Amino acid sequence: MVYEKQTQVRAGKNEFEAFIDALILRIAQFDSSIQHQNAKQCVFRIYRDVRFSTDKSPYKDHFGAHITSAAKKSEIHSRAGYYIQIGVSGTMIAGGAYLPQGPWLKAIRQEIDMDAASLKKIIDSEDFKLYFGEMEGEKLKKPPKRLSG
Repeated sequence: MVYEKQTQVRAGKNEFEAFIDALILRIAQFDSSIQHQNAKQCVFRIYRDVRFSTDKSPYKDHFGAHITSAAKKSEIHSRAGYYIQIGVSGTMIAGGAYLPQGPWLKAIRQEIDMDAASLKKIIDSEDFKLYFGEMEGEKLKKPPKRLSG
C-alpha cells in the first residue's frame, strides 16, 4: 500500500514538473527574467513535516511551484513571481510578492503611493474582475505613515 502510494506520488510529481517546465517556457515569452529556470528549481517538496502533527500522512495533498528569477530555492521568497498549486481541493494561481519584508515592502508601498491611480484603474477594470474577481486577502488596519513625504 505504501509503495503504491509512493509510486503514484512520484508519477504525479514527474507530470507536474513537466507541466511547470512547459509553463516556464510560455511565461518566458513575456517575462525573460525566468527563462533560465526549470521545474527542479521551482517545485516545492511533496513531503510533509509530520514531527508536530497528529496527521502522520507523509505527503501533501497538492503540488506547488513558485516560479521566480531567483537563482536558488532559498531566494524565491525574495522575488516577485508566479505561484501555481494543483491539489485535491482545487487549483490556485497567484502572482506577485509573498510576504515581502523590510526594504522590499517599503519599496513596493512607495511605488503604489507614487501612482495609486494606475493600480486602481487595473483592479477596477472589467477584464481584471472577469479573470480574478474582487481583491481578497489581508488588509492593513490603518495605512502606513506617509511614504513619499
